[in-house]
Amino acid sequence: MEVIQLTELIEPQGDPVIVDIDGNTDGLINPNENCNITFTLKNWGTIASNNIEATLSTESNDYVEIVTTDPVDFGNLTPGNSNTGDPFQFFIKPECPVGEVITLNLHVSSSTSSWDYDFETEVMGCRLMYNNFVVFDESTPMNFKMDPGEMVRLVFSIENEGEDNAPDVMSELSSNDPYITIEDAVGTYGTTNMGSVTKNFEDYYIVSIDASCPTNYMAGFTLKLYTENGNYPYQVLHDIELPVGLPIPTDYSGPDAYGYYAYSSDDSFYEETPIYSWYEIEGIGTQLNIPFVSDYTETVNLPFTFK
Repeated sequence: MEVIQLTELIEPQGDPVIVDIDGNTDGLINPNENCNITFTLKNWGTIASNNIEATLSTESNDYVEIVTTDPVDFGNLTPGNSNTGDPFQFFIKPECPVGEVITLNLHVSSSTSSWDYDFETEVMGCRLMYNNFVVFDESTPMNFKMDPGEMVRLVFSIENEGEDNAPDVMSELSSNDPYITIEDAVGTYGTTNMGSVTKNFEDYYIVSIDASCPTNYMAGFTLKLYTENGNYPYQVLHDIELPVGLPIPTDYSGPDAYGYYAYSSDDSFYEETPIYSWYEIEGIGTQLNIPFVSDYTETVNLPFTFK
């Protein structure tokens, strides 16, 4: 391939700088915010370019409004030199979905030539994800499972995996499953900050399972999460399947014949669920010389009383 240098070529140097100038002013693009985008143009050609100016437009007219419609002046540029122009202002409409990739078009012209460049950027915001669940049932003792014929309280945990806090999170639980009736569909989570997990312990869902529901059955639900009183509207739907009369990996184990229950740090958020903490035992205690066989037992004396 032969590499050539054009006689006249004006191109952006590096990525443009985008900042929000209202809203939460966190430096990221969110819905319902005015933003500035600043370009640096460089002369990559072999001759000087005069009267350089640029205009901004967009292909994402449903979600973006260009505020700065007049050209921005970049002056004259000799070969190898660059200049940073005044910022263009644009507005992200409130109805723009979080995660939407918008396209901005930069049209550059000189006295003798013109060029067009596209720039894509993602609209950031809160991202609410379904995390886990726990069941408070009517059985005695409580087995924390949905069983046929029961009315249970459902508590979900949700996590904000986005780049913005989620204010006043509300939810609605629905189901088209023939064995499921939603008695109380509304749940409240409050503000869920970035990277945090919240639960609707105070305002839980109430669900009835039909007595004819088979055991080892996965019931289908839809969880709608949305924010209130935020700078922009946010809503997301999650399809969830929950077991009826079926243990799952996030359940505790037991009871055994003696009556013991076992909880791991991967179990759902029961009060007994431990917080994982590594404790290194290498180099302490008495080493057991365990052979490389698949079934091996060794009996040892414990230095304390244990039932």
